Amino acid sequence: YEADKAAKSEAWRDLKTRVFSTRDFSVDIVGESNYQDALRNSRDGVKDYSGTGYITAVIAREPDNPYDSGAVKVMNGEMETIGYLARKLAAKYGPAIGLWEAEGYHIRCQAKLSGGEGRRRNIGAWLDLDTPEAIEAKFRDPSSRK
Repeated sequence: YEADKAAKSEAWRDLKTRVFSTRDFSVDIVGESNYQDALRNSRDGVKDYSGTGYITAVIAREPDNPYDSGAVKVMNGEMETIGYLARKLAAKYGPAIGLWEAEGYHIRCQAKLSGGEGRRRNIGAWLDLDTPEAIEAKFRDPSSRK
């Protein structure tokens, strides 16, 4: 198990990624209650986790999602889904993310995990993700893909 976990650890490192952050962790993730195992795996990778911790998150469109073709999922370093952007946010972020994905890139940012200890057993997550406008503007800058 440990060898398998080590092989999967930080799977995003093999991807072409671009980081977009604001340092405010204001983008909420929804559906975390369905991905508590993946969030616990993420939490377990945070050194000295004491109710709050930070991980790398990869953001990707999920056009084959059976419930919403505009879905945008959020994954941890092992590329396990930990939640989604809310439908309205996904509609705003999807086109900007799609520009980068068409060029073979994935969007990456930090995620803040909270909870999972004591009485707050469920873990919640928030993203340090720049605005869709900033992500698109960066794409339009030719030097950004060098």
